[in-house]
Amino acid sequence: MTHTVSPGVTATVLMEGNKFEMEDHRNWMDASYKTYVCSLLDPWPYTLTKGQPFKQSITVTISGKSSRRKAPDSKPGVHVTLGKQSGRMPLIGVGVPMAEAAHAIEKAHLITKLNVDHLICQIDGRKGGQRLAAKAFRDLRDRTGTRSTLEVILPAKVTAQKEVSAIASELAAARYVPDAIVITHAHDLKSFQPGADRPWGPSYSKMAAAVRKLFPGTPVGGGMLSYFTELNRKPVPRDLFDFVTHTVCPIVHAADDVSVMETLQSIPSIAASVRKMIGKQAYHLGPSAIACRANPYGVGAASNPSNARICLSDHDPRQRGLFAAAWNLGLVAAFAKAGLTSLALGSVTGSQGVIHREFGTAVPWYRTKKDTVYPVYHVLAGLAAASGNRQHHAVSSEPESIAALAYKTAGGMEVWIANLTSQSRSIQLTDLAGPAYIHALTEHSFHDLATDPGFLFDPGEKIRQLSKIELGPYAVARIRTS
Repeated sequence: MTHTVSPGVTATVLMEGNKFEMEDHRNWMDASYKTYVCSLLDPWPYTLTKGQPFKQSITVTISGKSSRRKAPDSKPGVHVTLGKQSGRMPLIGVGVPMAEAAHAIEKAHLITKLNVDHLICQIDGRKGGQRLAAKAFRDLRDRTGTRSTLEVILPAKVTAQKEVSAIASELAAARYVPDAIVITHAHDLKSFQPGADRPWGPSYSKMAAAVRKLFPGTPVGGGMLSYFTELNRKPVPRDLFDFVTHTVCPIVHAADDVSVMETLQSIPSIAASVRKMIGKQAYHLGPSAIACRANPYGVGAASNPSNARICLSDHDPRQRGLFAAAWNLGLVAAFAKAGLTSLALGSVTGSQGVIHREFGTAVPWYRTKKDTVYPVYHVLAGLAAASGNRQHHAVSSEPESIAALAYKTAGGMEVWIANLTSQSRSIQLTDLAGPAYIHALTEHSFHDLATDPGFLFDPGEKIRQLSKIELGPYAVARIRTS
């Protein structure tokens, strides 16, 4: 296997001897591969015959000569260059888990300020309280004026028609009519190896037919509420649904800061694979955050009582800081460039929330009784206002370090830049010279970010002649020109 280490330098890895198998971790969003001996398709457990030797060797060969010039004493700034129009921004939404329905009502005024294009709500047919949740979803739509997509999870015990009908009755009793529905069943929330027998569950086509019969005229989506990996293992029939969806999670295999930021590099590959799978169908990304919504590979998400960086945990401490603001900006930028139709970030409240509330885990600093929000709230609010706007090319000379996104607004050009590293960086701006207004999400503005939900509605800092900006670790900047 040969890959480019740096311009002009290649590395070849030769694996010989016993059987090697490789996983492309981009399926799970990791920017890596995993190689191991013996195959997942071999009988388990493996039988090792006494006295039989196993031989294997790995040889790494570096070749070529770096074409990069010797770095100067002071590292030059990253360049962000703007270009022509390149499609439209995805419609930006946010999740409302079933367990957060009542809490979302309490924060309806802050959700209204977000002004997102849509809310992605959820009804789990295995759980009680469906009518109460549906009523909350109805009230939330009435209070915020925001349309809602409903994820429906069927128990997969009887036919799709019967189970959809039971949930439809609860929605009708609550007078809640979703604007779109995503249909799935309980067994598809878990992962199954290729070729493994899955428990019985209604087919994609049976579920789609049941929803269309009971909710005529409502757009119907299908796919997975988990990751691209599972969609790849059980692809949807082309043209069956009005749109196809999945989510992503950056802490499946590694949870350190560098690995989490590196997951953004896998997005072009994921999006291209989905597009090849679904053709011209609308492509939606379901609510995604650093933490996982649910764990397809175990009984449940990993507990995290000490606020650590833990794989497949349902809450992550970075959600409350600048790190999440930078990662989410990078997520939207990468998927927007891939041409997604719709994209949702995290949830309104709870462990993947953008609005603070107590949820049983220690949340340092956020002790005030005032309405407090996390820095990612402002990224969501700012990008939501650009739903469907004309996008422009925004090219970073170091995309692994600096994420950039640009689009047209009624007032001019709007550019977002995020520092994906733990080091301060200088960013040179090309084709954006002249006066501008900047809102900076930094360690210095953190108090204002947390306590002022309308942070982005202030004019911002006026710069007479903009040519470059300095961003601290995981800082984010919004630049507006007239």
